[in-house]
Amino acid sequence: MRLFHTSIANSQQLNNWAEDEVRATFSPGLSVRNSALGGYGLFFDSHHIPKQQNWNGEILRIPAGSVLSLETCRAIMRSCKQEKTQTLTFIQQCLKSYCSEAHVVSESYILVAYCVAFLVLGRLGTLSDLQSPSARFVGQYLDILMETKVHNLNNDDVNLLLAYVSEFPGNTLVQEVVRRLHNGASSRFAGLIDEKLLENKHPGILSANEVIQIETAIRSRELEIPDVCSSTKGGQGADFSISIKMVPILDFANHNNDLVNAYYDIDRSNNDVLLKLDPESFKRQAGQVHEVFISYSPVEEATRFLVTYGFIPRNLDSTPTFVDVPFWGHFADHKTENERWKVPNMLFAVRSGVDGRIDDVRICLTDKKEVLRLMRRMMEKDDVTRNSEQETLSQFVTVVRNWLGEYTERLKRYKTWADTQKLEDGKSKNICELVEFGIVMAEKFAARYQEETRVEKQRNYSALILAARDDHEANEWDSLRLIPDYNEEEEHIEG
Repeated sequence: MRLFHTSIANSQQLNNWAEDEVRATFSPGLSVRNSALGGYGLFFDSHHIPKQQNWNGEILRIPAGSVLSLETCRAIMRSCKQEKTQTLTFIQQCLKSYCSEAHVVSESYILVAYCVAFLVLGRLGTLSDLQSPSARFVGQYLDILMETKVHNLNNDDVNLLLAYVSEFPGNTLVQEVVRRLHNGASSRFAGLIDEKLLENKHPGILSANEVIQIETAIRSRELEIPDVCSSTKGGQGADFSISIKMVPILDFANHNNDLVNAYYDIDRSNNDVLLKLDPESFKRQAGQVHEVFISYSPVEEATRFLVTYGFIPRNLDSTPTFVDVPFWGHFADHKTENERWKVPNMLFAVRSGVDGRIDDVRICLTDKKEVLRLMRRMMEKDDVTRNSEQETLSQFVTVVRNWLGEYTERLKRYKTWADTQKLEDGKSKNICELVEFGIVMAEKFAARYQEETRVEKQRNYSALILAARDDHEANEWDSLRLIPDYNEEEEHIEG
């Protein structure tokens, strides 16, 4: 059986890797092909859905030993030949140096540091000092990841990003990307490997762009995979722990919450990672060969998806795409120190039509009463404290509409400026996708506002609000919010 379609470059080599090194087992109906979304995707031929009633949907199995995780990396490092102390020391120094740049050391940071170390060892020809069977698999997997292009902000021109965070300083996710790109963390790490760890004996063995490539590839493909705890392995009541993992082949599966027809799971007996098809969802889609879609996250926030995966999802039937906008800094002068962290940035819910265009925009409120109380305190000079809830809601929605009008003009000015900039080779303007999305979203909200308030006696401000149905949904929405970072308190990054 061949997994990689012949239309893919080096398909024979990739098929050998999948079977011999990854040791993947898969349905004959599964294939990796070019996706209409860009890049590659997993596809399945419905002719290969078994007819038996008790089929569990498994179409792909990746052995636990072929999954790239911190546990795998530690096992590889422990397998170093005793006499090869330099190799072991090199890995340890890479971990220490890379993680020292992090504000918070996460599993992702550690995994990136390991992968950079293994990539360099592979180029030096000393990866064989690590005797674990996984070492060879990891080396070839990294070669594939180095060719995996993700069009996110890490590829953008840093001057464009600096201008964005200067104009819109409340977007803390973009700020973190810019901080790492602008302060030269990747360049310092590549330089440290070249000059100090390898003592300039292998000049140019690793570039800053290659460090960024590994960071981008890993963070766009990592999954939170459960592990069965060894003390309860195999039982139905087994305890689980969650860890970040890279799962080869499964990581070709693209995301679409409207078209989800598969999900990943584990084999409780051995921690193999499985991809399982939902036959009913699959059969409802037209045609015979369909792309396999999983969900990277059941709830999507535009900036997080663009920063991590390189695209902004557009949803039809499922939950809306959420957009977190740094709004409350507009009223920072009216807030006490305690109140600053009580209400985060403004969250909007966006729904799109079949053509991908935005059809509806609403303000998300996890606690409408809290927002109304805040508005009353903010607008005391206008005697809002004596207003009814409906009157306060109308003033709140109007304030948001007016602010979005100003916000739209700022976005347009930035976009006009960005369009005139000539970029270095290989640099892009992915930030403009976020800007364009913000412009269309704000203009749609203005149109919806006009529609709902056109007739004075029939004004329906509640139609512009999406309130959380319960505490669970409220907490889910709150988890999407950016950390509030008020404009007048922002320490601007100097260009």
